[in-house]
Amino acid sequence: MQSHSTTDIDDHACSISGWDQVYDQLSPGHYSGSITECWIDDVQVIRERANQCVHQMGHAWRGARTFIIPMAQQGASRFGSQVTEASVPATLGPGQELDFRTPPTLDVMSIALSAESVSQLSISTEGFDLETMLRGSLCLHGDNAGLEELRTLLDSVFHVLQDTPELLAYAAVRKGLRHTLLTSFFSLFSNVDSSSEKNRRTLLHKRVVDKSREYVLENTDRPVTIAELCGIVGVSRRSLQMCFQEITGTNPVQYLRAIRLNQVRRELRQNEGAKVKVQDVACNWGFWHLSSFTADYKRMFGELPSQTLHRTAS
Repeated sequence: MQSHSTTDIDDHACSISGWDQVYDQLSPGHYSGSITECWIDDVQVIRERANQCVHQMGHAWRGARTFIIPMAQQGASRFGSQVTEASVPATLGPGQELDFRTPPTLDVMSIALSAESVSQLSISTEGFDLETMLRGSLCLHGDNAGLEELRTLLDSVFHVLQDTPELLAYAAVRKGLRHTLLTSFFSLFSNVDSSSEKNRRTLLHKRVVDKSREYVLENTDRPVTIAELCGIVGVSRRSLQMCFQEITGTNPVQYLRAIRLNQVRRELRQNEGAKVKVQDVACNWGFWHLSSFTADYKRMFGELPSQTLHRTAS
């Protein structure tokens, strides 16, 4: 059992063992997050919390089937191309990309184990292959009462593991916890609504957003204009606005500025001991109005860019 609290979003992103992730902060303010993680034999149990809206990107460890259960969060979230209530659980299969835009505050528990184990265990204990049923799914719209029972169970397990981690030294305890968790998941999601085929219109909107983001990150030597972006992705200004509003919950100017601010912060953090100037990094990412950049940076991350650089170099 290990717990990790941080005020650094990149530190947060790389603190889950076995996962390869990148996080971008989308809402303004000082960042605070935490990870509590343990392994119950081959089952990874994670509780993740954060106080800002974050775009999480990456992959779980190879071959993993991951169940993501919201615990105490409200509003809307976006999982892949699906926009849903923050209380709706989700799942990722082997090799599926994590593309999660969190609600304003994050509090989720994730359970990860090999997809092969999910298949074998569900067949042997429940008489059906849950892994095959879940293939291609993202959001899981199941029974609300059953979901609330699962949240109660997960919260109980979390507090037991947090308060008395020494219990995991007992093989019988690990076996009992593992069995309880997995049978609860299999029972709840055995009748999952498999109508999670991506809506064609929403999927097209997500592709517009993804292509826009990629283009901005590929052209670091200058600010990309909205008119230029419309030409690159082949949509009108109004359509671009609609795509971003549906997929990211904000307009393209605000979202792409947030992406560039996150990249500036990353470069400032990565220049350990190097003689780098904030102005050079900001200008390289197209921020030419330095006073506005400084104000936007402080509003987003709760500190001045010079403070980020100084903390990294010290």
